[in-house]
Amino acid sequence: MADIFSLIDEYKELLDKKDELKEATTDNNKALEAKRKELAQAMIDAESPKVSRGGFLYSLQDKTKYNKIG
Repeated sequence: MADIFSLIDEYKELLDKKDELKEATTDNNKALEAKRKELAQAMIDAESPKVSRGGFLYSLQDKTKYNKIG
C-alpha cells in the first residue's frame, strides 16, 4: 500500500506543477503580446517596416479585419 501512496503523492506533485506551468505560460503569452505591440509601434514610429537582428527579420504586416454585419 505504501507504494500506492507514494505514487499518489508524485501524481499530485505533477498536477501541481502542470498548474504552475499553465499559469506561467499564460503570463508569458500576455507579456509576449504586449511586447509585440510595443515593438510594432516602435517600428511604425521609426518608419522602419523591416528590421534584422540576431539572424531574424522582423516586419510589419497589414491586417484587414472584417465584421459580420447581421
